[in-house]
Amino acid sequence: MRALLCVWFATALAACAQQAAGSDPTPTARRLYTAGEQRLAEGRPEEAIRLWRGAITQLPATEEYDDLRHKLVLRLAYGHLLAYQDTGRLAYLFDAKTMLDLYVLRHEALFGDGP
Repeated sequence: MRALLCVWFATALAACAQQAAGSDPTPTARRLYTAGEQRLAEGRPEEAIRLWRGAITQLPATEEYDDLRHKLVLRLAYGHLLAYQDTGRLAYLFDAKTMLDLYVLRHEALFGDGP
């Protein structure tokens, strides 16, 4: 749980820094996303998780980046499931569930749709 809150907080801080700098974070986020996919394909989901967390923190909290953010959240959850399968550490399942629960709440608040 604490790790997920840190990711969300880091996302907000990174978004502010990116907007202040005026640079486009998309190339860095996409590189991290691609590198995470490579690690996952190599059977290293824990490394993929770290890369995808980094990618999420590169994206400003604006609509313009929602599509990429949605993909990253889903891949991150999937990476957590695979990391659990590899390690047996329940923390990965707990983190994935917590992250997805927070994501659903935020999605419902933004778009008004739910289960």
